[in-house]
Amino acid sequence: MHPVLQRADGYQDLLELRTHDAPYRFDSIFGDGDGGWWARLLSRGKLRLLRGIDEELREMLGEDEEVYFLSSGSDTSGLEAWVLGWWLYLLFRRAIVLTDRRILFLQIDVRGRPKELRSQLRYPAIAGVGKTLLGRAEFELQNGETEVLAFAPRRDADRIREITGEMRMMPAGSAARTGGVEHLCPHCHAVVEGRPDRCSTCGGSFGSARRAAGLSLLLPGLGDHYLGHRWYAAVEAAVSLLLWLLFAIIVTAAEASASTVLLAGGVVFAVVHGLDAAATWYVGRKALYPGEESPEEADAPGVRPATGAA
Repeated sequence: MHPVLQRADGYQDLLELRTHDAPYRFDSIFGDGDGGWWARLLSRGKLRLLRGIDEELREMLGEDEEVYFLSSGSDTSGLEAWVLGWWLYLLFRRAIVLTDRRILFLQIDVRGRPKELRSQLRYPAIAGVGKTLLGRAEFELQNGETEVLAFAPRRDADRIREITGEMRMMPAGSAARTGGVEHLCPHCHAVVEGRPDRCSTCGGSFGSARRAAGLSLLLPGLGDHYLGHRWYAAVEAAVSLLLWLLFAIIVTAAEASASTVLLAGGVVFAVVHGLDAAATWYVGRKALYPGEESPEEADAPGVRPATGAA
């Protein structure tokens, strides 16, 4: 953590600095801290969040790039939550960082500590800014997709829409104007196009959504464990084992024939294992997960990193 953040007793100390501490514009980040008790509470939360992600965030920022605002939320849509489960809101919880160049999304845990997943959205890639009936920030992207920021405080969502509306008018190249949300390498933070096996910049490997789905088809929860979702994997495995135990009790009590047991077992397998495999595949495709091999291991003898532009 940077000494300026470490020494501050509260966000008010940062506002009293004569000059902002690059790369943070404290006057913009905490500028509404005097707007009542709720605004002060949000500003204190922003300071805790900033302290938690400061080290990771500074590594991601470009030269002279400045942070204008930050908040927290989730990039999970309501439809995704209804179909796949509300646990996605926690799994894809994000620190939302608005800089003078882009919006950065950093995965965080429930305590605001940074995790592996990274992505970004360039302002010119945003065709329009609006809000849902629940007051969430909603971005219509140039590529036809929609990005919704769920569970950001309403005051923060208003500020995000305001800053984004101003920043998206900035000039940019054609790629930024037609793009959408871009995945960043969890190893080196470079932009990654498509879904390659390795990062062409650092050589670090990425997780495979297909492999995760195959593991979940074999045993529910195993694919999520492969992706790094340890707690969710344990819950899924426990639920599937309980369902199989219940199935065994029912067929035993009913004294079903072998053919009936095989048929019913196939249905249970298709529902329990098949649905979990499909959900795991979708979750694996939603982000760019780090693989089992780090950039340092990729540089080892006999291992050749992928080549090409990031």
